[in-house]
Order: sequence, then C-alpha cells, then structure tokens
Amino acid sequence: MTELLLELACILITYFASHTVVIFPVWKKRDMKSRTVFIMYCCLTLFYCAGFLIVKQLWGVDFRLLQLYMVLSIPLLLTPFLVFRKRVWQNVFTLSICLMYGPIYNGTGMYAGQNWFQPAAHPLLIADIVMLSLAVTTLPPLLLLLRQLCDNIDAEQTKVWRVIWLLPTSFFVLFLLASNPFDAASFKGYTFLALRVLIYFAILLTFYLLKTSLQHVYENTRLKEQARMTENQLYLQREQYARLAENEELAKRSRHDIRHHLAVMLGYNKSGDGEKLGEYIAELSGAMPASGEKIYCMNSAVNAVAGHYIAGAERHGIRTDVRLDVPEKAGSVPDMDLCVIMGNMLENALEACRRMEGEEQFIKVRAVVDGIFLTIVVENSFDGNWQEDGGAYLSRKEASNIRGSGVGLSSVRAVCEKHGGMMRIEINGNTWKSSALVNMKGE
Repeated sequence: MTELLLELACILITYFASHTVVIFPVWKKRDMKSRTVFIMYCCLTLFYCAGFLIVKQLWGVDFRLLQLYMVLSIPLLLTPFLVFRKRVWQNVFTLSICLMYGPIYNGTGMYAGQNWFQPAAHPLLIADIVMLSLAVTTLPPLLLLLRQLCDNIDAEQTKVWRVIWLLPTSFFVLFLLASNPFDAASFKGYTFLALRVLIYFAILLTFYLLKTSLQHVYENTRLKEQARMTENQLYLQREQYARLAENEELAKRSRHDIRHHLAVMLGYNKSGDGEKLGEYIAELSGAMPASGEKIYCMNSAVNAVAGHYIAGAERHGIRTDVRLDVPEKAGSVPDMDLCVIMGNMLENALEACRRMEGEEQFIKVRAVVDGIFLTIVVENSFDGNWQEDGGAYLSRKEASNIRGSGVGLSSVRAVCEKHGGMMRIEINGNTWKSSALVNMKGE
C-alpha cells in the first residue's frame, strides 16, 4: 500500500507541475470559467490515476515503466487547447516548455531514488521528496519568466508565436540525444544529473534574453508608431492652419469691400428703392464665403485628426455621424495619445468602408466623458470579412502585415492600457465597432 501511494504521489507531482507550466502563463486569457477548468482537471486526474492502477495491476511498475507511463500522459497535456481555444501557437509554446521541464525535476528525482541513501527501504520516497523540492524551488522562477514573456508578446504577433516554440523544442531534442531517460544505466552517472542542471539554467537564461529582446522590439515599434503619428499630426495641423489662413484672407477681403457695400446699400435706402436694396443684400449674402472648418470638439488636435478623416469619408460618399465631447485638456492623457486612438480607429473605419462595393457605407463616431473616463467609439460598415488570431481581431492591414505585429489596433490598445483603460472590438454582421476607454486622472 505504501509503494502504491508513493507511486501515485510521483505521478501527481509530475502531473500538476507540468500542467502549471502550461496553464499559468496565460491563465488570464482562458476561454472557460475557472470552475469548469477545475472540474475538468479533477476528472482528468482521476482518469490518469485509474489508468495507472490498471497498468500496475496488469504489468507491475518499476522505475522505467513509471517514466514511460508519464510520457504516455502527453495527450492529457493537450487539454489547454480546449481551455485556451483562441491561442493555438501559445499553447504549442507552453507545451514544448512542459516537455522540456518535466524530465528535469522528474529525472533528478529518479536519479536520487536509485543512488542516494542506499539501501533505502522506499526508494520512491526519496524520489518524491527530491521531485517535490525541485518543483517548489525551480518552478517559480520559470513561471515568472514565462508570464513576463507571454505578457510582452501581443496576441497579434503570430509570427513570433509560430517560431518561439522551437527554442524549448530544440533543448528537448538535445536532451534526448545526450541522455536516454528510459535507460536504467543512465541513472548511475553524474552526467545524467549535470545535464539536467545545465539545461534548466540554459532555459532560464534563454527566456530572459528573449524577454529583454522582445521588450526592445516592442518599444521600438511603439516609438516608430508614435513618430509616424507625430508626423501625421503635424501634417494635419498644417492642413488645418492653411484652411484657417485661407478663411482669414477671405475675411480680410470681405472687410476691405464692406465700405463699398455699405455705401451702395445706403444709396438704395436714401433713394427709397427697397426692391433693389433687397436684391443687393440677397446677392451679397450669396457671395459671402462660408467657413470651411468644422468644429467637432474643443480639443484642437483631436478635432484636426477627426476633421481630416471625416472629410475624406465625405469625399467618397460615406455617410458620417460625428458627436465628439473631448475636452481641450484631457487630464493626464496627452493630445498625441488621443490622436493615436482617434487616428487609427478612423483610418481603419475609412479603409473598411472604401473596400465595400454596392452597399451602404457609414461611419459613426462618438466621444463622451463620464467622470474621469473618456470613451471614444467608432462604428462603421465593412464587407463582413475579418480575421482573428489569439483572441484578437485584426484589421485587414494587420492581417497582411509581413511581420505579423499590426501596429494600428495594437497601438490603440497600448495607449488605452497605458492610461488605465481598455480597448474593445465588437462585430455584428457587417458592422464593426471599436471602443477605447482611457482614465484622464492618472496612468
């Protein structure tokens, strides 16, 4: 009975440690409720233990068969593909980590059970103690790095996820080539133990360097996008100022001619020719230049961005409906960040409408302040074709981006999160709705 409990303990330690590696880094992105996941894993654990009891009853168990049974449990590791259905390549990555990490603490425990404290009454007790100790000490640093790594890679960066899993897989292949975990003779040499220690620290170092590199890549991408939006904002401001200057010049010419017009009207009035006076006033009113600058909100920068894209939409016959309540100063949120949100959302909306053929095209923009929060919502028609990857919706430009990074919607999301808010996308038939929320009272 004691041996049976020790064998089950050995399996459960491996089982829970491995699944923690797979689930913990992306737990917040799960597609199931916590209770559902808990019940599912409890059922799988019972099934796993029952299968072991059947194997033990039929063939018996030794160290080698125990190792083999743990490997045969790999199909159970495919469960995360149900828990995180929209993150296929992230699941492949964490699963490859699990395959590499498992033999490190498991193999070391088996090594200790066969070589330490001999002769021991219960070798598996030594193995279980060592496995549990290693899992407690080595798992937290690995999970911390994995969590940071997953947080630094956006779901949209599909190219990165499709390649990054090759790193732990390469370690696993090298491990199999250098040490056969099912050969009882390999449990006798110190090379067996040293190899696992070196691979563990090599994994930590590799993931740390990878995390640092990705942080630099993300920062460079953000700076490039900010520079692009800054340049675009300068262009929009120049365009706005040119229109204002043109209107001012027209106003000056009108003021210059006003004396002449007043003299003519006074002449008609003195002569009592009311009919000609009325005709002249009507003609003069029709000749007066109308202001070409629409004011959508009090924030001049956001107004310039909105005006640019709305004017472009109207030139293409797209129906627009704009109501913006954006204050002149949005608290701690810089004007440039608001322009990043407004510009990218309107640019995507305009592009989506222009891609439609033979259907009604519209863009509806709303911005409202509710307490300390500013919400910007852009709702537009589109052709109904869209792509999703890793739980994130991609604009058509992002889906075709050769780097797979998609800086448009990613930039909006980054700005929202920077200011304590969030971005949300809803799709209903041929209507695409993007919502951005920012906190104006602090980052």
